[in-house]
Amino acid sequence: NFAKFSSVNEFIDYHGDFLKSSYLTPGATYYEGTSISQVYTKHYCPECYDGASGIKTIADGLFSKVSSVLGG
Repeated sequence: NFAKFSSVNEFIDYHGDFLKSSYLTPGATYYEGTSISQVYTKHYCPECYDGASGIKTIADGLFSKVSSVLGG
């Protein structure tokens, strides 16, 4: 089944809530810690040993762009 979202904000909120409740909360189904490598390599993509560094690079770029838009 595919999910359908009425806006980008709804998409982001849904996936953020899912990540928090399934991966980032102690006792959650996929909780292994809160670092990118703990979340990513244990359950999401165990065979992607270098995937965490790629995600961090993307996240750093997005945070940089958001920061520049917000004037920070």
